[in-house]
Amino acid sequence: MAPSNIHEYIKLRQHFINLTLHADPECPLPSERTLAETFGVARKTVRRALEDMVAGNYLIKRPRRGYFVNPLSMREDERRQKIVGLLFRNGMHALYNREDACFMEAFFREIRRYDACVQLIMTSGTEMIYSDIANSGLDGLVWLGVPPGHTAVFERIHREGALPIVGFFDSVPPACGNYIYMDPFTEGYQKTKFLLDRGCRSILFVKCPRLERSHDGYFAALKEAGSAPNPELLVDEELPSEQLEALFREHAVDGAVVRFHQADRVREFAVSRGIRIPEDLQLITGCTCYDWEPTMTEKPFAAIVSRLLNQLWNEMQHQDSPLQDSSLQWNIKAGNSTR
Repeated sequence: MAPSNIHEYIKLRQHFINLTLHADPECPLPSERTLAETFGVARKTVRRALEDMVAGNYLIKRPRRGYFVNPLSMREDERRQKIVGLLFRNGMHALYNREDACFMEAFFREIRRYDACVQLIMTSGTEMIYSDIANSGLDGLVWLGVPPGHTAVFERIHREGALPIVGFFDSVPPACGNYIYMDPFTEGYQKTKFLLDRGCRSILFVKCPRLERSHDGYFAALKEAGSAPNPELLVDEELPSEQLEALFREHAVDGAVVRFHQADRVREFAVSRGIRIPEDLQLITGCTCYDWEPTMTEKPFAAIVSRLLNQLWNEMQHQDSPLQDSSLQWNIKAGNSTR
């Protein structure tokens, strides 16, 4: 199968559409060669994107002079709008779960308060993400769920002033920049304390890969409650069924902090053994879609987006004051898996 250049094509279209909002219609666009070098794409991809933008009336091609922005492609009130980019995770992330949908819903509801249009940012690969952002033509960027491997890109954009940028982090915080960070420690602590407050005393905790601080929150809540932590109840995601059965039998497990598919697995195990939920076993999980209604933690999506957009708007208006907030806590949405 031939390799696809769809990401390269899309980011060029993003750039050209942004130009129609802000570029001078009397100034020609850079040459095909310059655009190809700037965006790290083949000239044939540049040519295709330019021709398609002409067909869509965004650009005008003038013989021997090059390509120009079509002054009639946007209304004057649209040209006055700021262009806010939205980058979700690594720019190649499929929006497949409840948390993604909640973030998007909150963002598009909040952005309506501002005189701005939104550009969804797609990137073609980790190695190109900095240049994709720096060359995007945006007035500002909201980056939701910055992956740990991309933290350095966020920091570089902030340090070099490539464009105003704000970010949401839920793994590790950056060393600089304007951001909101939700510490996994807090989620582990809140989940465990929620079960302790409802009478659980032997709580199983399923590990979160690359989020060891959530385990620390689990132990901190137990210690605060005067309950001695049992390392055997801190288990891997791929726990064999026979080990799960042994843990329930030997430790009289009456609570479980789980995540995603593990919630279904523990529930199915309990049902098959006649363990009643929530009478005998209480369970709390994370934010995703289920065909039942477990108790789950949810990020305060509206508060996160509101603070980030307010910070970004002030920064674009040159009214910057630092935002480095790690105070937000998870909301707990009660379901039928806890008392």
